[in-house]
Amino acid sequence: MATARSAGARERQNEGRVSRASSRLRRTGYQRTAGLRARSRSRKAGSDYDLFAGFGQVYITTAYPGVVKAWHYHKKQDDNFCVVNGAAKVVLYDMRDNSSTRGEINEFVMGDVNPMLLQIPRNVYHGFMCLGETEMILMNCPTEPFNGKEPDEYRMRADSAEIPYKWDVKFK
Repeated sequence: MATARSAGARERQNEGRVSRASSRLRRTGYQRTAGLRARSRSRKAGSDYDLFAGFGQVYITTAYPGVVKAWHYHKKQDDNFCVVNGAAKVVLYDMRDNSSTRGEINEFVMGDVNPMLLQIPRNVYHGFMCLGETEMILMNCPTEPFNGKEPDEYRMRADSAEIPYKWDVKFK
C-alpha cells in the first residue's frame, strides 16, 4: 500500500462516491494504485482522511463459493468492507426505527471487477455471500476495536423470516 498520496490520487480515490445521507451508506470507487490508509486514531483525535469516522482494527475473513455469512449488526461500530480477492454479494437490511430507509434491502456486488469501499452504519443488519468459483477475501476496518468481554455483534440466522431476503444468486 502506498504511504503517501498525491492530490490526483486522492481525487481518483473519491471518484464515483455516492452518499445516501438518510442511511449513511457510501459506495466509493477507488484506484488500486492509490492505496487506502487509515491510522489508528479516530476523527475526534484528528484523522488524516475524513472518509473514516474512526479506526478500531483491521481484519480479513474468507468464504468459499456459495457460502453465506449472515445476518448480524452492531450497536456501537460502523463497518468498512472491501473485497480484496474474488467477488461477494453484500446485503444490508435497515431495521433502524427513525430511518427513512427502514425495511429496505440493499445489495452490492463487489470485488475484483467492481472494487468499492462499502460503509455499513451501526444498527443495520448485514451479511455476504461468496460469488464465483474462487475463495473470496473480505477486509473490514470497523470504527471500534474488538472487545472480547462485550462483543458488539448481534446475530440472526441467514434464513430468518424476520428479514425479507433469500440468499439466491440473481443476475439481472
